[in-house]
Amino acid sequence: MGTPRLHVSDLLLAALICAGSLVIARAALDTALALPQLSAGALA
Repeated sequence: MGTPRLHVSDLLLAALICAGSLVIARAALDTALALPQLSAGALA
């Protein structure tokens, strides 16, 4: 038919993009959670 077929490289690229965005989101969350502790430690 006229439906485009997904190749393995396309799936791998999508998985890499998803994993990368998850890692970035996790790092941003960890940084946001650690900032109050760092600022409190610097002030103390």
